[in-house]
Amino acid sequence: MNNVLKFGHALDLNDLLNLTEELNDTVLFLDEFQTLGADSLRSMSSMNFIMSQLLMQIRKRNIVIIANTQNYYRSISARVQYQVNWVIDCMYRADHDTIYFTATHTGSNEIPEGFKKRGRLHRASRFWEYYQSFQIQDPYTQFSVTSASIRESQDQKVKDNFNQVIDKLIENGYTEMHFSDIHKVMNENNLNLTEHKLGKWLKDRVGNARRTRQGRIYNINPEVEY
Repeated sequence: MNNVLKFGHALDLNDLLNLTEELNDTVLFLDEFQTLGADSLRSMSSMNFIMSQLLMQIRKRNIVIIANTQNYYRSISARVQYQVNWVIDCMYRADHDTIYFTATHTGSNEIPEGFKKRGRLHRASRFWEYYQSFQIQDPYTQFSVTSASIRESQDQKVKDNFNQVIDKLIENGYTEMHFSDIHKVMNENNLNLTEHKLGKWLKDRVGNARRTRQGRIYNINPEVEY
């Protein structure tokens, strides 16, 4: 995440916003975790809500998240802390080139709260080349994420699916269709659109309807003229 690692695939904020299937069966490295919606000072923010939703899905989607932050207990919100399994405190001794760590479990049915594991990683500097230590995370990008931008992103995803259904209808030879029939097809494809939204998107896509006694009819294939 955020291009701090020199391996793997970098993600941007939209990948987290959309929670796409691309995230399934992955290990996510989140740098400067407090800037990605986990900040305790922004516990009611939209990004905080998104991060909480992602964390609640990780088991079902086989996602492992490894995140770092400078002060876990002060900078990470309680809502996000509730989803964390292990808190790992690290200390690097340059004279030994060793990282000493203590991993504390937050508690589950299998492992009691407060259970600790201690260990050390020798020759730690051999891993420095895989990490861009001077990469700066810009928190202001996260501040611009609002509930409105989240709705807009989700709405665009639904509209893309709407366009795919229309493309499929045209591919199957449909030309003119009643509004009620289009609405039914959308519902069958799990797109439960209101009549107002469907009418607006149809107008944007194919133009105005032709009104008849049987209802509105749309020419969904612009290549066929009537």
